[in-house]
Amino acid sequence: MTTKKNSPSISKVSLFHKFFELIRKIKPNLVPWSIQSLDPSQSYLSFTYSDIKMAATEYKRVWNILLENYFVGWICNDSSYEMFRLEKN
Repeated sequence: MTTKKNSPSISKVSLFHKFFELIRKIKPNLVPWSIQSLDPSQSYLSFTYSDIKMAATEYKRVWNILLENYFVGWICNDSSYEMFRLEKN
């Protein structure tokens, strides 16, 4: 069981929290277009980490270049580990 006390400070969950903190502080017209393209009728909390990651098209493009050219031996986890949502505080 992961709790705030024993969870690492850099993790997918902590980065996801930081992402939403930033999104809440940015003016809506300055939110990246790939994130704006998500269904606006849904709360951001309804999206999974994977949903947001897949919407980040520039991130995916650069990450694929890194994997192909520099991180050839990188072990990728099963995508099911990215299907989590944040809980409402």
